Amino acid sequence: TALAALARHHVAAINAGAAPSIRGAWDAAARELNAKAQQSALKAYDAALSEAAAPDDGGAFRGLPTPPALGDAAAVELTHELARAASLDAFARAACDGADPAAKADASANLEADLAARRDAFRADVDRRSDAACASAEADALAEARDAAA
Repeated sequence: TALAALARHHVAAINAGAAPSIRGAWDAAARELNAKAQQSALKAYDAALSEAAAPDDGGAFRGLPTPPALGDAAAVELTHELARAASLDAFARAACDGADPAAKADASANLEADLAARRDAFRADVDRRSDAACASAEADALAEARDAAA
């Protein structure tokens, strides 16, 4: 909590032989809380994305079209945006303004950059799986055509 973080920074200052500064302790506590909020938000994103995009027992993605439409950019973007919304909600609930409003804005910007990187990785993973599904379907069709011709 914010109070616990504030107390930790006051105790650290006293133990270091310095006079505790309320503003300095609050800034440090806010940075600590925002870093934890960012990590919590990333976990919320990963959980929401995993729920929507994890392959089911048949190899298809829950919540997304099955191949070859799996690589559909709109489906990937929608899944990302739903997970992003869960992440930003988690961040908003846990983040702290602190004495310096830029601290929360910086943490939010870092979170957005992390979410964009996760979206890109997700998109690449979906594209790889879609390509593999298409290649498999093509190989099956060629095999059927060879068998029919024989």
